[in-house]
Amino acid sequence: MDRLDETCRDAKARLDADEQLTKASTGGDSDSDRSGVLTESDRTDLKATLEARQKQLLPVYSQIALHFAELHDTPGRMQAKGTITRVLDWPEARRYFYWRTLRRVQEEHARRAIVKAEPTADRPRQSALLAQWFYEDHPNLPRPECDAGSSQSWTTDHDEAVAQWFQTRHDAIESRVQVLESEHRQAQVANLVAQNSDDFFAGVKTWLLSLEGDDRRAALKQLDSALLSHRE
Repeated sequence: MDRLDETCRDAKARLDADEQLTKASTGGDSDSDRSGVLTESDRTDLKATLEARQKQLLPVYSQIALHFAELHDTPGRMQAKGTITRVLDWPEARRYFYWRTLRRVQEEHARRAIVKAEPTADRPRQSALLAQWFYEDHPNLPRPECDAGSSQSWTTDHDEAVAQWFQTRHDAIESRVQVLESEHRQAQVANLVAQNSDDFFAGVKTWLLSLEGDDRRAALKQLDSALLSHRE
């Protein structure tokens, strides 16, 4: 107000200038005689003018500030800016947050299992896997069109369906995590071979020599079967 309104700005500037001049002439001693450029009557009139103008403008400034805040904090505006995903109706809020919380708690457990199986899986990768598994089990639900590697693949909708899916399909999800862990190990072995095949085969030889009897024969049979399958 003192910065934008001309009347307030002028009165404030004159009062401040007089105050600075008074401090300079008295050495900062407020008990000393004032020797500013304004008389006591001038100072009283300026203060009265400033206070009257501020009181006059206050309702307008308050209304502008309130409208400005509403532009930023209304649910519709927050949704438009991406701060929230949807606007809730009060009667359904408790139900929404119940399923939302239950889903998120179970989702975090699933994410930890994925990271344990595949330590390199970042959050977008976790989201993509969970989305893939969920929609495989719910083919009738519309799947959002987005990059499979994006965290947006994991929908923020269907909280109730997702929460129930975690509960009813726990064994199926666990089996998928086990497959993921196996694939991760296979990728690690393949990467080791690609980096240094000599070390890999030396390691296989050492491993075979460490086995005895039936265990060694079973391992060799498994290797032969894998090689035969590859040739076919």
